Amino acid sequence: MSKLYIPENVWLVCSEGTSTQQMLVTSQSKVKIDGGYLMATTADRVKTDFGCKKEALADAIGVAICAMVIAACVVGTGGLGACAIIGLAGAAGAVGGGILGRVMPCGCARCMGPWQNFSPSVIVSGYNALLDDSFSICSKGGTIKIMFSKEAAEAYAALVASKSNVEIANIAILAFVTPFVIKGAGNAILGFKSGFSAALGVSKFSALAFVGETAVVGGTGLAIDRGVDFLKEDIIYEGLDVRKYTDGEIEKEASLILNENHPQPNDSQDDLYKMKDEIEKIESIDSRKASVTDYEKMTYKHKGYLSAVNGYIEETEWDVVEDKTDWNHKIKGTRNLDVLQETDNLTQSSGTYYMEQEYTLETGKDYNMGMGLATDIKNTIKDSVPFASKEGTKSFFIGVLFDAYRGINNKLLENSILNYKEVISSEAEAIEKLNKNENRRKVIIIEASDTFKINSDSAYHI
Repeated sequence: MSKLYIPENVWLVCSEGTSTQQMLVTSQSKVKIDGGYLMATTADRVKTDFGCKKEALADAIGVAICAMVIAACVVGTGGLGACAIIGLAGAAGAVGGGILGRVMPCGCARCMGPWQNFSPSVIVSGYNALLDDSFSICSKGGTIKIMFSKEAAEAYAALVASKSNVEIANIAILAFVTPFVIKGAGNAILGFKSGFSAALGVSKFSALAFVGETAVVGGTGLAIDRGVDFLKEDIIYEGLDVRKYTDGEIEKEASLILNENHPQPNDSQDDLYKMKDEIEKIESIDSRKASVTDYEKMTYKHKGYLSAVNGYIEETEWDVVEDKTDWNHKIKGTRNLDVLQETDNLTQSSGTYYMEQEYTLETGKDYNMGMGLATDIKNTIKDSVPFASKEGTKSFFIGVLFDAYRGINNKLLENSILNYKEVISSEAEAIEKLNKNENRRKVIIIEASDTFKINSDSAYHI
């Protein structure tokens, strides 16, 4: 089946555009397709903007990142209430930014790349004629293609808009949830920093030991979190047949449909998802508390004598007072010595008195390896298990809220996909009808008023 030439006002759609547009032919004014429409060439562009979802998504992401930055700034000073306010503001801003980005001009005509899959043999006014499978790649990542059915084109754009709405909704829920995640991670980092500094105050080896023990505690918490996720996603969601919605599989299906055989650029929202997941992994390290104790040892030396007419007395005495942690596995820190000496010497006619005293104070810190480790592991397990603690319950319900929100939006997107699949058959019918019309493969040279049939293997320079 031979390919169709493209007339002016044919429908154009973009994989990143939320509205349809029409072809504007400005490259030539001499050649028309039978029916009175100018033939489109590689120099022709879209009439106006598609309502780029890339701009909308970028604006939504920008607002969400601002919310994350603000949340990071209030860690340690703002509570859950502050995070909730920031999250709600970020979510509202993400939606508003998405809407604004969609209505703002994005200059699609300037961003269009060169047309591909054009006719190599038919050249009009120095430009190759476009064919029904010609397409263009926008510099912002969208694929612009030609469609002959208005209904199919509108269904395609509606699917893009629906997918865009889902992506903006995802960004909004990320903007709401992430401040809570950052708060938890920030507190964990501050706790780890405090413990590490305390251990480092003992010795570098103590700091290393604290890092190792923190890894054990944090790893335990992470393992519990992954176990809860497995139960929730692989057992419950899978059993209820909703995992394809909560995992965003419908979004991936929409991307494949919209881009067909053309590559899909990576969505920026995926980076936010990964950022959130990585930040969540940090929360468990807060459960490890460094066990550092003070060490003190006092040595007292006393020496003296008394000489009188009738006799001589001399005494020497040592007293040791030591205060230390009764812990077998400790790492000794640097010891500091303070020495105080005092001498009394008194001579009278009745005799001589002499007294010498020396005080030695030894101080330092010890890191007690493993002390409180079992308790910290127990606490991190408790904080990770839903309903076992307030922290575990809060984290679980925030995750369920996130999944439910994304799942509902993906379900709505699925309905748009089904509608598109029903309508897209009209595009195939339109192409088939045009292929059966021999006049559709004819062109009119206006100046000569002659009609020529252009075969796929012929070359015409007009």
